[in-house]
Amino acid sequence: MENDKLKFKNEFKKRLYDFTLKLIKFIDKLPNDNVSRRIGD
Repeated sequence: MENDKLKFKNEFKKRLYDFTLKLIKFIDKLPNDNVSRRIGD
């Protein structure tokens, strides 16, 4: 039971980290206008 929680926690951290990297890459590709800057902030 405890091992399942640890496995879930580690998998969640990995997925969250991967999502964050993809989000940063997406924001970097946005055009440099007012709307995009607000989204990036």
